[in-house]
Amino acid sequence: YWSCSLILDYLAGDFNGSLINRSLREKHGLIYYCDLGFYSCNLNGIATLSFSIDPKNIDTALELINDAVYQVSKGISSRKLAFAKNRMKGQLLLSNDNKQAVSVQVAEDWLDTRAFLSMEEKVWRLEFAAKYEINRALGYFKPERISKLIYA
Repeated sequence: YWSCSLILDYLAGDFNGSLINRSLREKHGLIYYCDLGFYSCNLNGIATLSFSIDPKNIDTALELINDAVYQVSKGISSRKLAFAKNRMKGQLLLSNDNKQAVSVQVAEDWLDTRAFLSMEEKVWRLEFAAKYEINRALGYFKPERISKLIYA
């Protein structure tokens, strides 16, 4: 869970630090935002990425997304991994201020682990997500594994 969450956040999380947001929004000006969702239960999960775009730019956007996923599938350097961990830890700490988000997170933790994790435990698990766990999780991030649903 933590390895996949970390990779997804690095790939498509909020702000300009993620590969997809930086590519689609900042570099090419194709979208205003992208929204990432990650839902897991035990060993199963699904990640969703949604964004609004002018229909004439869909092919370009999909190509850029595939490029970002391919880049991540090759691995993440230790420096980039440390940056991603710090960024995600900051997001966890900020989300702690929103009581509704905390309630939802407690429910998700219960579904995933059958335990309630304190903020300290979450930060610890994120910090010590081992490199081999992350490399194993990278196997899920390949362009050919992506399903697409396009509303026009």
